[in-house]
Amino acid sequence: MREFKIVNQRYYDEDDMPSIKIHDTEAPNFEGNLALSLIERWGMVQGADGGEDSTGRAHITLMPPEEVVDRAIKVARLTTARLRDEGWMLNLPTIAEMENELRVRKQIKESRKVEKV
Repeated sequence: MREFKIVNQRYYDEDDMPSIKIHDTEAPNFEGNLALSLIERWGMVQGADGGEDSTGRAHITLMPPEEVVDRAIKVARLTTARLRDEGWMLNLPTIAEMENELRVRKQIKESRKVEKV
């Protein structure tokens, strides 16, 4: 899954400019990355029967682009579902969860400073 947040970002001496921060809330583990790599390398080279030449040798033609796109979508859906089923997707914290954790850590750090005084 993916989420986004609009943030202000300072560019040199100009005013703050809105920017979009994109964050993934899940990522594949080692096995998941390996599966994706194999699919990237071998999953999209798809041939179709192109008949035979006069000597009887088979000819293979590439799938039309529309069929390649359909195949890619099906492979992507099947792959992500299977990676989740196998437990090979790691859940990551959301932006809100990370920001909350930073607030809590900052409060703890500030309370420790007060205690020392």
